[in-house]
This record gives sequence, C-alpha cells and structure tokens, in this order.
Amino acid sequence: MNYTSSSPQAPPPPPTVPSATPLSKALEDVSEKELEQWLTSINLSSLVPRLREHDVSGEMLAMCRTPEEIAEFGCKTAQSRLLFSKIQAVQADGGIPLSLLSAAPPLPVSSPVLPAAPMPSAPPETGKRDASHCVNSITAARR
Repeated sequence: MNYTSSSPQAPPPPPTVPSATPLSKALEDVSEKELEQWLTSINLSSLVPRLREHDVSGEMLAMCRTPEEIAEFGCKTAQSRLLFSKIQAVQADGGIPLSLLSAAPPLPVSSPVLPAAPMPSAPPETGKRDASHCVNSITAARR
C-alpha cells in the first residue's frame, strides 16, 4: 500500500489579522459632545453656543458647501471661513483624529514643593557622649 499522496497539499491559509481600529471619525458621525471637543481643539469653542442654538450637528456641517452656509448658523464671516477650511481638511484627511474628540485627561495636581529644612551642623546635646569619647577612654585606659 502506498500511503503517500500524489497531489501536493496546499499550505494552510495565513492567520487572519484583525483590522486596525480607525484613528479618525467622520464628521458626519461625531456626537454633539465630540463636535464641541473638536471645535475646542481647533480654537473655535466660541462657536459652540451658536451652533448648539441652531441644533447643528456634525452631519449638518459636513453638508455645508460654502462658508456662507456656515454663517447662516450665526457665525461671523471670518469664523465661518475658518471653520469651513477646517471641515474641508477633515474631509480630505478621512475624518477627525480621535485624539481631538476626547476630553483631555485632567492634569495631576502636584503638591506644593516645600523648601528643604536646613541640616543641623551638630547634633543637639542630649546628655550622651559621642563615639569619640569612647575611643579616647579606651586609648587612655591602655596607657
């Protein structure tokens, strides 16, 4: 009997690698809070109240095709132009980086630094003699 196979065996398929988590999020998909975080991160936090007043979402901003459309939400012309350019950049880059959508962790509060206490030049007198006295006593006793 011949136990060898005449056809070569195919190599096993490569292991599947889980897809990487996205590092950005489409403007259309951001929550209200994330939109506020993004606006704050690009120094446009002053627009948050106006956009909130008009119930503007990330999806609505993504549909704006001109700065004038953004100005209709109560934004000043210069601010609407700046926001429009940021929207275009985000869309060209594939979304808002996730690092700009989360609130920054609070900075650790450090305790105040106290000045170091000066070291005493000599130990305080306690009525006990130091080791040099013992050495002197032993040396005197040997004489």
